[in-house]
Amino acid sequence: MTIYKKLLIFVLSLSLIPVLITGLFGLNSASRALKFEILKKLESIADLKVQKIEAFLKERSGDAYVLSNSFFLKENFQILSAFFYDNDRLMFQKTRNILDHQLKLYDQAYEYSDIMLVNPHGIVIYTTNLSHFNMEYGKRIPDIFWNTFEKAKKELSFSPVYKGPEDTSRFLMTMAVPVYNDADIFLGEIFFEINMKVVYDLMDDKTGLGDTGETLIAQKINEGALFLNPLRHDPDAALKKTAGFNSDLPIINAIKGKTGSGISFDYHGDKVIAAWRTIPTLKWGMVAKMDISEAFESISSMRNRMIILFMISMGICVFVIIKITDSITTPVINLTRTTQKVMNGDMTARAETLSTDEIGELANNFNEMVGILTKTNETLKDAQRIAHLGNWELDLSRREMEWSDEMYEILELSRDNKPSHEALLNFVHLEDLEFVKLVHNDSSILKTPFKIQYRLNFPDEKIKYVEEQCETVFSKDGNPVRTVGILRDITEQTKADMVILKLNTDLENRVQKRTEQLETANRELEAFSYSVSHDLRAPLRSITGFAELLRKNIHDSLDEKSKHYLDVISQSTVQMGQLIDDILSFSRMSRTEMMESTIDFSFLIKNAVKTLDNDIKGRKINWEINDLPPAKGDINLLQLVITNLISNAVKFTKNRETAEIEIGATNDGNETIYFVKDNGAGFDMNYSNKLFGLFQRLHRAEDFSGTGVGLANVQRIIQRHGGRIWAQGKPDEGATFYFTIPPKGEHHA
Repeated sequence: MTIYKKLLIFVLSLSLIPVLITGLFGLNSASRALKFEILKKLESIADLKVQKIEAFLKERSGDAYVLSNSFFLKENFQILSAFFYDNDRLMFQKTRNILDHQLKLYDQAYEYSDIMLVNPHGIVIYTTNLSHFNMEYGKRIPDIFWNTFEKAKKELSFSPVYKGPEDTSRFLMTMAVPVYNDADIFLGEIFFEINMKVVYDLMDDKTGLGDTGETLIAQKINEGALFLNPLRHDPDAALKKTAGFNSDLPIINAIKGKTGSGISFDYHGDKVIAAWRTIPTLKWGMVAKMDISEAFESISSMRNRMIILFMISMGICVFVIIKITDSITTPVINLTRTTQKVMNGDMTARAETLSTDEIGELANNFNEMVGILTKTNETLKDAQRIAHLGNWELDLSRREMEWSDEMYEILELSRDNKPSHEALLNFVHLEDLEFVKLVHNDSSILKTPFKIQYRLNFPDEKIKYVEEQCETVFSKDGNPVRTVGILRDITEQTKADMVILKLNTDLENRVQKRTEQLETANRELEAFSYSVSHDLRAPLRSITGFAELLRKNIHDSLDEKSKHYLDVISQSTVQMGQLIDDILSFSRMSRTEMMESTIDFSFLIKNAVKTLDNDIKGRKINWEINDLPPAKGDINLLQLVITNLISNAVKFTKNRETAEIEIGATNDGNETIYFVKDNGAGFDMNYSNKLFGLFQRLHRAEDFSGTGVGLANVQRIIQRHGGRIWAQGKPDEGATFYFTIPPKGEHHA
């Protein structure tokens, strides 16, 4: 193959294939990110509307409960019921006037269409709406309210939505609450006719939903869902259009009590992206949605632009290469070799200039480009250490804003630009702008911080994805004073997450390998200790036996010094035997299987004190034993811990006329700390690191007996339980030993 063809293929491949791959990857990433952003936005809109509807219903319920429990209402309710069939009486008329005065205040304040009083038989005995008087007064409530009436005898209840009898363009809902007198006798119910305009206005609000978006609500009926509000594709759908349970519409999922979001089909058969929620109080379903075509319009435009750009680039590259290949064979070979070196990582390589024409200029430009690339790589390595996090603060009274230097980098602004809230919003992508403003506004109203992700748009059509976290600071009187926030560039977050994942995996592998090595070393050490301890017993028994034979056979012929030598031999063998037993115990400690149970420390303390009867006999010891909270652990191993610590306290207080020993526990808020405290010989804290070492002693053997193994055993037991042990003390002022035992599930084998 000729250099001409090789050069043509090489340049085309080098130029176009990476562009194509990068473009496809970028398009796919942008599509996924856009879907995520839109779903989050729809979920936020749906959640916000559900919260507002719930708040509206809670306020109305509060009205009902306050009125139904008022003495004023109960008293007048009983009067109306008593004189209902004799309504010409002065008492009846006076009561109606009182109720008119009070209840119409509720109508005006909360825009109720009507407030009715219904006796226990379902007969309307009072209404605030005069236009309803002839239609409702003295008559049984309509059938549509009867289920609500029955349910409301026990608790507050809502009726289905219905159209107003006078104005069919109005949508109403009745709320009923029972009224009982002080003797708990059912007097009847209060019916509040609620104007649903507030809820429907909220449904009609298309903020953040674009041109094709809408929010719809529906209530559950026998065969499925009944739409409650006019729809974009069916303005007359309210209380008429239904959807069956066998359909997979988002509104059906919401009616069934499911919460979610995703891509689906709507009631009109259009493909949409939607978020669905349940309104808990009414058990209605809500869906916030927008058409897929509008939601992903930016991705389609980006794809078309990429195709056009790719075709133009390919045409230009082919045309240029064909024209110049014949005259650049030798310089291109030289440049190709140099390029190969650079591609292999040799950033010191430079192309040799063999001509003064365009190829020579290309070689010079190539060398300059490599230099710039080298410097850029060094700068990039430094920049990777930076978090790419900017912060800002907005003074709400003066509308003045300050931000950090990194904000200039994220927004790609020069330091000459003055920070402002408007300048920041100018960079927000048009499709995200309304959503960002809505969240900012709601955060100030609801007094809650927020964290959102959205896009920044730049003049060169570049898009950045950022994460903003913001919080409004309020004065003591509740007025917003300033808003503080952070802005983080998360465009490269996926790449960074992969690096972190790899590092974590490598770290886990190294930790596992080190753990296996440590376990092997511990097993070998335990086996060695066990073997040595057993092998020492045979010669120790020989020494003991021969010493006793000498004592029996030649005892009378020995002088006092020789007898002393024999006594030293006997005592030493006894001490050596105890030391071997302690070594065996220490060796077995890590192999003993732990049997976990609930530990009663008072039981362990009684057992420990009982085993020390001979050491305690004849001594004056003041015991202060407090209540210790239970723990989870091995009762036999923890008995050794308690016995050893109390035994040490008894041993090291033997020179005190009155020994003081305290056993108790404290809690620092995170964990329970058990302790054993005495007023004995104490120790120097400079040598505290030797306390729990095997065969380590801080006192002379002739002053206090022991082998130096006990505390090492205690430490190993506590560590097997996943706890900690430490001590504090001063010479001749006593010592305190502390230990912890974590909850179940955190113990080590």
